[in-house]
Amino acid sequence: MENILLVDDDKDFLWLLKNLLACEGMTVLSSGTAEEALRELRGKTFDLVITDLDLPGLDGFALAQKALKLAPGMPVIMITGSIEPGISELAKKVGIAAVLFKPFHPDKLFEVVKNIIKSQINDVGRREPTNRQVNPKQGLP
Repeated sequence: MENILLVDDDKDFLWLLKNLLACEGMTVLSSGTAEEALRELRGKTFDLVITDLDLPGLDGFALAQKALKLAPGMPVIMITGSIEPGISELAKKVGIAAVLFKPFHPDKLFEVVKNIIKSQINDVGRREPTNRQVNPKQGLP
């Protein structure tokens, strides 16, 4: 079962996405701000972060950068209603795995989430928690 951190300041949209993903069998923790999301990331391991671009305080790009420092290799999906040019290119530079532009069909969200998680599993098996220490003499945790 995938553990997803979902971040959006729109409570109705957050509720909708959380329930849609939960209906697909995913465990979803929701957060209304980037700061709250970062607190969750420091204490828990997630398979994926889905964040809105426009958040109060830190925006989605800043959240993605900080999240990737806390959990390198963890995929981040950005959702935005912005039509500003260059968002996709900037997202790639930051390390964001995918951008979904609002409005989007729930099936598109499911497709993107499942493909990203599947590629993570195929690339490295199940992602290991980032706080594991490796014994340099044996190469074992």
